[in-house]
Amino acid sequence: MADKRINHWHKTSYFKYRQGEFVQYFSYSCMMLIRIQMSIVYFFAAAVKVNKGFWLDGSAFYYWFTNKPFGASDTINNIFLPIISNIYVTSIISWGAIFIEILLFSALFANKSLRPFYFKLGVFFHFMIICIHGLWSFFFAMLGGLVIYLLPWNKGLNGFLFRR
Repeated sequence: MADKRINHWHKTSYFKYRQGEFVQYFSYSCMMLIRIQMSIVYFFAAAVKVNKGFWLDGSAFYYWFTNKPFGASDTINNIFLPIISNIYVTSIISWGAIFIEILLFSALFANKSLRPFYFKLGVFFHFMIICIHGLWSFFFAMLGGLVIYLLPWNKGLNGFLFRR
């Protein structure tokens, strides 16, 4: 579980000793706790939204998109406002955000073969938050959490994300 290399540039094991079982169990437990924590974050993000009226009626996306301090920039707002003003589009996007968060919560219990899909969905979801709100640091924090939550710990990513 714990990487035996001195840094990530070394391809072979640097440390020649055998790690104790305690270190392996502790490392695995910490990684599992992070996975559980990420799942809980997405669960509460969806659960809190369902209790708010503007999320239930589907107008939340319009509200946050047009909000002056936190919404989209004036350029993006002017381009997409005719589309966003449609009640069906905003309802689909508002409820879609809740649905994506529920899916990302359920990734903890999903088949491992679906994790690349959930990872790409999570990256897309948080990238769209950058496009609308400009929250770059939030994107990178959540990206780091998604990497630990959904990507394999001991295997290379070459064939995992991009199957041929």
